[in-house]
Amino acid sequence: MSSQVQCLEDAGQGGALLSLELELEEDVETEIHHFVKLARTGDYAAAHDFYDHTLHKHDHFFPVVAEYADMLFEQGSYRRAAEYLERQLTGKKRALEADELQLLELMESLANIYCDGALRDALVQAKRARVHLERIAGRVSTTSSYKTEGNPTLQASCVDSYSDTQIHIFEVYVAIVALAFQLNPS
Repeated sequence: MSSQVQCLEDAGQGGALLSLELELEEDVETEIHHFVKLARTGDYAAAHDFYDHTLHKHDHFFPVVAEYADMLFEQGSYRRAAEYLERQLTGKKRALEADELQLLELMESLANIYCDGALRDALVQAKRARVHLERIAGRVSTTSSYKTEGNPTLQASCVDSYSDTQIHIFEVYVAIVALAFQLNPS
């Protein structure tokens, strides 16, 4: 974004025209941090207002989408979260990285459990997420492996080797599985 400023200075009898062109750069990361602070402190009205007036124009940027969806979850606005994520995923799947797509689809599935009781679809999506994470675990350096009764060898990987997005995928995966056990304990 550029802006031109023209200034007329009085230089005695004549004037001097000064033309200055400035490059203005938005700091989206700082804006996201401010938004997250509003949401985490429960000031949802201010967070929505800030999103509508500042962050909305950056909704093509994955962190903006993920943080806004997180705020809708925190607020308990599951229908809005499901609708928002559906809009964001429509037509943008090719622009997202695999982890980003996996997280947004998983979040949409969790929202749909709360909205429509779509447990089966969410469990299918959770299984895809687990497979996705297992593939990543195969590429991540491991610190140890161990056997558990009835399970094949599991690999305990360093948490530092996973991205924030991958950790968030795991958190949403666990939320879906826990909700499934709550809704269907047998």
